[in-house]
Amino acid sequence: MSKSLNKVTLQQAGIEFNEDVADPEDIFKECPQAQQLVQYLLNFENIVTLETLEELELSGDELTEEEEAEIVIQEAQPNPKRSAAFKAFQSRYDIPCCDRYYHSALQIKKEAGNVASEDETRWTEIIKHSVFAELLAKARELEKKSRYTAADALTRFRVESEHTWQFSAIALDQHCQKTHPHSNGLTAPKPDLFFAFHGYDEHERTGGPLSADENIHNFTVTELRRTYESYDQLGKETWKHGKRPFMFLPSPCQRFYSATKVPYKDSYCFPWTICEWKHQGQIGKHEERSKLFCQAANGAAVCLTLFANAASGGLPGEFLRDTRPVVYFTFTGHVARVWIGYITSVQKGCYKYQMRRLWKGSLLKVIDTIKLGVIQPSRSEMKAIFNQMKNPLAEMSKVTMTAATIIDAAMKNDAFSFKRALGRAKTMDSLAGDDEEYDTEEDDSDQEHTEEDDSDQEYTEEDNSDQEYIP
Repeated sequence: MSKSLNKVTLQQAGIEFNEDVADPEDIFKECPQAQQLVQYLLNFENIVTLETLEELELSGDELTEEEEAEIVIQEAQPNPKRSAAFKAFQSRYDIPCCDRYYHSALQIKKEAGNVASEDETRWTEIIKHSVFAELLAKARELEKKSRYTAADALTRFRVESEHTWQFSAIALDQHCQKTHPHSNGLTAPKPDLFFAFHGYDEHERTGGPLSADENIHNFTVTELRRTYESYDQLGKETWKHGKRPFMFLPSPCQRFYSATKVPYKDSYCFPWTICEWKHQGQIGKHEERSKLFCQAANGAAVCLTLFANAASGGLPGEFLRDTRPVVYFTFTGHVARVWIGYITSVQKGCYKYQMRRLWKGSLLKVIDTIKLGVIQPSRSEMKAIFNQMKNPLAEMSKVTMTAATIIDAAMKNDAFSFKRALGRAKTMDSLAGDDEEYDTEEDDSDQEHTEEDDSDQEYTEEDNSDQEYIP
């Protein structure tokens, strides 16, 4: 039977999603490490000026009393001629950013209101070139540089469309907690838009200071591919000894692992945000809306699997606090939704996923579109993701234990040796207010080992599933 994608097949793959807006407290109970991220994303404090509020009221786009108390700057802007008062006001509030959000929201409302065709490309144009215009322009501008410093690398990211993640579907199929023994697996994700890290080619444009920076070196295609091949061989050997294999996949793209030079199109790794949308004519059709949510949840689960395997090295155990949640967006015409996905349990090396809706709004409402601009991925979030990933990648690149030694550790159930050999991701850095320049100092990851840290479950013969190992 062929692969399929719907709510039932997602549940069979251990992927749950709830269409209702979630209470943040419920999310924190299921995923404590999501607390800082959710609070950061939904922080709408001081994003509208009193001057903008007056314009909104005149246009009929009024705020509720609760919204006004939360998001409006409760001070009038001083006269610029009063230099001291004006400078103090500017130091407290980011007025240029507020104005940018407002004028962008006005333009998006106009464009969304003018859509008459049911052709999905109309919404593609708006979402790519208006909603995410600033991020897309930044990504394309960074492509033009011929040389990069380590600081440049932190700000560089990829924004791509319509890539089929066939290879990552294999990883998801192997690492999801299947609830149905005869599940045929899910179709490969093909996000309408996604954000990812760039895989650097150390032999061409990126040389110079990058080659001397160990953290950036670990994001080169060569190093990531070498680590993948090492873990692939370990997986084959481990499988022979009756244990689940390791799987380290930095990229969902098949050609990332090719023996030849990787084309620029495919040289990306660790996607961290995806977007899916449907055209306006299908807004009222529940089956189309459900299909959209399923597509987005499928793609988000792939992102989570890549992050989780990097955090754990494929080792079953309680490492959930080290696995970063994934934020993603869906659009049904003008209706925008923001979701968060995270892993809720690990059993026998397989994951269970939960997708929760954080926010819902409309591109036809200026205040909603301003909020959506605040929620979008920012430089602070990219820095936090990078800081989380650089430590396990650095440890993986330094693995000196032979395959036989690592397998021997597995047979002895020596979880701590595994962690030392394969590395673990540190917990997510604080996002709030973290918008500083790249710090090259090493993170202190040599924390004292305690009994609480060693929480990996004991291996048993039941751990060996009936799945065939696919490299």
